[in-house]
Amino acid sequence: RQLLWAFLLFTKCFDFCVFALVASKEVDVLSKALGFFYRQGGTVNVMERSEGLENYSGFSLVEASVKASNGNKGHASGIINALLGACYVNRQPEKALEVVRAYDCLDFLKPDLVALCLTYAVLEETRIAEASVFLTRANNLFEGDQCQSPASTRHVDCNKLGVHGIRVLHDNPEFFVVSKPSGMVCYHSSASSNNPKRRRRRSDLSLEECLMSSGVPLSSLNKEGRGMVHRIDRGTSGCIVLAKSNRQHAVLLSQFFCRNVQKSYQALICCDRRQTKLASEGVINLDIDGRPAISSYELETTLGAGHSRVRVRTKQGRRHQVRIHCANGLQSPILLDPLYNGQASMKNLFRHENLKATLPKLRSSQKFCLHAESLSLPELGIECRAPLPDW
Repeated sequence: RQLLWAFLLFTKCFDFCVFALVASKEVDVLSKALGFFYRQGGTVNVMERSEGLENYSGFSLVEASVKASNGNKGHASGIINALLGACYVNRQPEKALEVVRAYDCLDFLKPDLVALCLTYAVLEETRIAEASVFLTRANNLFEGDQCQSPASTRHVDCNKLGVHGIRVLHDNPEFFVVSKPSGMVCYHSSASSNNPKRRRRRSDLSLEECLMSSGVPLSSLNKEGRGMVHRIDRGTSGCIVLAKSNRQHAVLLSQFFCRNVQKSYQALICCDRRQTKLASEGVINLDIDGRPAISSYELETTLGAGHSRVRVRTKQGRRHQVRIHCANGLQSPILLDPLYNGQASMKNLFRHENLKATLPKLRSSQKFCLHAESLSLPELGIECRAPLPDW
């Protein structure tokens, strides 16, 4: 009998060792694949290549993501969030729960706002009670940052918004789409309070402040700027969508993360006459800060004095993507862009009498010729266009 018990114990131990070995090899193979996908195309590529998630446990997926990151917390969270994004796109709530629970078990890394919003978004249709837990966690993520609950619905003063140059494009009970004027910052970041140079610029009104003072209720999940799901630069004009409720904030953030948003920009660029004539259309594949970034462009019209207007569509939406791709990809910086050599051609434009007074004013107000022309989220029924400014 003792020999039998010893044999059974040995068999179970052997089975466990074999299982552990197989699981370890599975994680190794998976981590190599995830690391390769992430290096080649970032989170978008991980989401697009993540078929067969149901064949792996949540713990294996998270462990493989951490291993693929080589100790980089940002890369680890990016890969895990991409897996949650794939669960959202493919409607896999059970797998999303597995992944986020394994994510919660990590000691050095915890789910961020994107992870919590993605989990909420994938659960909200079928597992409402569990979804609400993640929305509450998202709301409490920045506890102590004086992030208040969304304001109650009030009458929106569109005339007041018009005074600030803000045009309402779409008003919905849960979100608000406007055309922001060039020269207006989306929100004043907390870093501005600690920087003397930036503090002097806080006297100008931000889009967030204008909307709130005009009666627009805004969500509170973003600790930097209420309602802000995405942003456009101070000098850029055009379409921006804001969330009124925390629920809609989570859904919108998930849509943006999964690249379900189509955006196009109009840019007035400075073409060097010495370079090859710009093709009528093309693709710009140029990494930004070591991360993959792809844009496509179409030549809209050629203007005098070596300038052209192009329509640009972005795939990833990296910081300053359109500005960098025009300046470094097309070798044609956006007119008046102070960071990417867009002011160098102004001396040629001063020969035009009608521009002599306009250009210095635009430059001093930190405006440049980039316009977020359209924004489309088909799943939410958003289809907006902002008229071109008078450049």
